[in-house]
Amino acid sequence: MKALFKLCILTIAFLIFFVMVGIVWLQKLDIQLIIFAIASFFLILRRGARAYLKELYLLLPFILSLAAVYLIFALLGFKPANAPGTALAYWVSYGGVRVLVLMSVIFAIQLLSSLISWQDILKLPLSISKLKYLILGKSLYEMAFSSFAGITRYLSLIPGNQIRPKSLKSKFQLRLAYLLALLYIILSESERKGELIDNRIKHCHRRHNEMV
Repeated sequence: MKALFKLCILTIAFLIFFVMVGIVWLQKLDIQLIIFAIASFFLILRRGARAYLKELYLLLPFILSLAAVYLIFALLGFKPANAPGTALAYWVSYGGVRVLVLMSVIFAIQLLSSLISWQDILKLPLSISKLKYLILGKSLYEMAFSSFAGITRYLSLIPGNQIRPKSLKSKFQLRLAYLLALLYIILSESERKGELIDNRIKHCHRRHNEMV
């Protein structure tokens, strides 16, 4: 029950955080900057600077894509009729807030995940048929971040990625290649680990219950 209580408290805390950041303070750029700084600080304390930099590296393609879209709108002069100032000022403020919200929420999920251990998951009062999805999810989540170095190393072996200096376009394409490789690994591992978990449940879980 302690594990269930802990999970409920963390879930409620995250929901409150999401509502405040994504709804109540959505238009407050100064507050969003403070929240982003606080989330970054606690994530560095909890997981280390290296994990934090990995997270930024992973988010960079999304951030650049959003920034490019907002910049196009600004250059075309699109903005609401009642918005004060120039189109560029509007989209910098509008886009900046939403990028900060996205990163703050992702960092909060990272912190939440780091506070939930394997023992917490295994102690939840759930049937093994439901518990296996949580086990698989946490396993894939941890695998995704542990594979960062390997993917980066293999991508660096491609001749086209060894050209120096790199243009902004090539850097962006490299980040996208990293994401595609990561998605491929996650899909492959989800199928493989899912079968392994089902096999363990089939041959070990029932026997364990009988012994108990």
